[in-house]
Amino acid sequence: MKPAGNITISAQANRVNVKEGHTICLSLAFAQKPSREEIISVLKNFNGIEDMPDLPSVPKQILIVRQEEDRPQPCKDRQAYDGMSVSVGRIRACPILDFRMVSVSHNTLRGAASGSILNAELLIVKNWFETDRQVNHQLMCGWPILPQDVLFTHPLSVP
Repeated sequence: MKPAGNITISAQANRVNVKEGHTICLSLAFAQKPSREEIISVLKNFNGIEDMPDLPSVPKQILIVRQEEDRPQPCKDRQAYDGMSVSVGRIRACPILDFRMVSVSHNTLRGAASGSILNAELLIVKNWFETDRQVNHQLMCGWPILPQDVLFTHPLSVP
């Protein structure tokens, strides 16, 4: 399966009666239709951005592919790797597009709090923040970084 070619995605987020967790239903169409096994392989081997640094907030496994017919489910799968992994399952043929699947993520951890910390860690190691040696030491030791510890210096920043 070739990465990032022509792909059509139809997605719907479903808010269900759970305290936390988003369920996303995806339908996908590809320029060259892959097999179900190829899709599963790509998802299982997904490691995030190219040359992803080893950061304290990066989960051991970014995407978790569930094989059970009734998974993922918000109550059962949102806490995977401290809420930082996305569970994907129910991968099957779609009668309209090529394939469909369901994903579950933790909206207040992956989507907000811990996700923001992960973004800050990545921006620091990519040198989009001005930091001192203490902050760099905190990051390398896996200690939390507080907003007052950094100054955003990317050219796109708002004065």
